[in-house]
Amino acid sequence: MNCLKVAKISKPLMREFQSELILENSRRFLYILLLVIISQIVFITLELLRVLPWQNDIFFSRLGVIAACLLFIFLLRMLRKNAGKEKPLLSLGYLLSSIQFICMIVGCYFVVNEFHSEIRSFSAYLLVAFVVSLTCVRTPYDSIVNVAVFAGLTVYLHSFVEPMPLWVSEFLIALVCVMLLFIGNILNHNRSIRLFLKEKEILSINRELTEMSKIDTLTGICNRQRLTEAIEEHIQLFKRYKHTFCLAILDLDLFKEINDTFGHNAGDIVLYRFSSQIQSMLRSTDVFGRWGGEEFLLILPDCSDTEAQALIERLRNTIHNAELMPEIHVTFSAGICAYREHKTYSELVSEADQALYTAKNSGRNMTIVFEA
Repeated sequence: MNCLKVAKISKPLMREFQSELILENSRRFLYILLLVIISQIVFITLELLRVLPWQNDIFFSRLGVIAACLLFIFLLRMLRKNAGKEKPLLSLGYLLSSIQFICMIVGCYFVVNEFHSEIRSFSAYLLVAFVVSLTCVRTPYDSIVNVAVFAGLTVYLHSFVEPMPLWVSEFLIALVCVMLLFIGNILNHNRSIRLFLKEKEILSINRELTEMSKIDTLTGICNRQRLTEAIEEHIQLFKRYKHTFCLAILDLDLFKEINDTFGHNAGDIVLYRFSSQIQSMLRSTDVFGRWGGEEFLLILPDCSDTEAQALIERLRNTIHNAELMPEIHVTFSAGICAYREHKTYSELVSEADQALYTAKNSGRNMTIVFEA
């Protein structure tokens, strides 16, 4: 019996699940309504061709069914367009529940008519109950209405049409079908929740893996892939909103000597502590990452080349005076380039690299701004 208990998840996730459930059920209902319209058109065609007997009242009933289905399709499509908003989504759920209830009443109507015609069958209602079970809205217990309406239909037939002993076998068969649909609805709902949670878990893992793929494993800052994306993003922001930015390439001076003298492990520690020190002094909007080896790249939004140079100089002086490791003195050189209109990604990086090359050849431990 534990499998019949409705699975419990957190309220935010349940709201998200129910939203997806409503959208999925509305899509199913659209297909069902289209199928009903096609079936009514087929019946009308067969009646016009005299394959089936023609009856005026049945013809107008079919037209009424088609008109009602078209109205529901129009309302469903209109609400689905705005389903991203809370109120239209809630209205969509209520509309689906209303359509379900109307379908059950129509099913009851046909069953009563059949009983009056001495055809003791619940097939019309069972068909509707099956459709309702396919389009459960919000919770699986919505389908309890099926059971309640079936009970009311049974009482009405027994009280006003024919006593139950005359159709008890049909009643028992229909009761078993209704209960099976109700139980199946709960099982299907729980399965849908499990699949929803598994999908959320997979998406979360994929997001984490995507973020990890953009992080440098040694320093914990952005890697070249993420930096490349960030440069392209800032170029697009400039084209749309004229948001200026500067690019700086930082290169540790004589880093090969640190590796050769103290070992690669010491070099890795220097890289890690250097990146941590720089990162701690930047704004939240700045993008800092490892460009490759001992080279680092810094994107400074809303910043002129003069302001960028002042910032890099503060960073350079801090590193120059810091002791990242005992007996190891670390300095860096930097090349800066401000983005200008119509400049490409490769041109921007190349100009910053040229400024860095000038700084290296001018004695190191200095900052040079590229001049066009």
